[in-house]
Amino acid sequence: MYGPIAILYGVAKGVLRVALINKDAQASLVPVDYCANVTIACAWKTIKENQEGRRQKEPTIYHLSVDEGNKLSHRDFIQYALDGRKQCPLTKMIWYPFIVCLSSTWLFPIAAFFLHIVPGFFFDFALRLSGRKPRLLNTYRKVHKTLSVLGPFSKNSWVFDMRNTDHLRHLMSEEDRRMFAFDMDRLDWQGYFRNALLGMRLYLGKEAPTPLSLSKGLQLIERLRIIHFCLMILLCWIAGFFLFWLTKLLVKF
Repeated sequence: MYGPIAILYGVAKGVLRVALINKDAQASLVPVDYCANVTIACAWKTIKENQEGRRQKEPTIYHLSVDEGNKLSHRDFIQYALDGRKQCPLTKMIWYPFIVCLSSTWLFPIAAFFLHIVPGFFFDFALRLSGRKPRLLNTYRKVHKTLSVLGPFSKNSWVFDMRNTDHLRHLMSEEDRRMFAFDMDRLDWQGYFRNALLGMRLYLGKEAPTPLSLSKGLQLIERLRIIHFCLMILLCWIAGFFLFWLTKLLVKF
């Protein structure tokens, strides 16, 4: 549970509500299947060159990243994550899935305190009262550590030289290119994330995507959505009342 799939699961579970992400930056995501395929292709090319007596003095470096013609922004990635609310919601969420993306390193701890630590404290307090072991604050410590590691990658755009990888693919036969696919230009991101969300639900959430399970998830997320927006309205009203009271107090002085 790490990287982009962990973010998908955290959002779907209703645990991850704020992250250090620049939504306008380009996401350097690659399906692990493609990584395995390009590794096999590298081995094939290396052996072939050695057999032909063309062993190179320096090893060739192969990069695999998002293609220029098929870019994926973090904004798109977050939207695909939120699409899971309608496609395959979990049946064991602790809150309505949403996420606030911040690129400011000084603003993130403040937002994390109000959106993670404070709710986590009350959630763990309720677990203690029911005789169960508190766990959410400890989970948030791990989440924040992971987000700090991912920060440089989620806040910036990265450009990789794909010429060697493209040349490798062109050397392969049409059948091999189909069997060991790693053409990032042809990757269907929408279909990829649809499968990723179903895999996240099955292997991390331990919930098979059966019609009954999906129906329960949709019912739960609808209830949580109503509660979430009612709470937002209440908090906005309290904040407005406090500002009104504070303004009135300042006018007196």
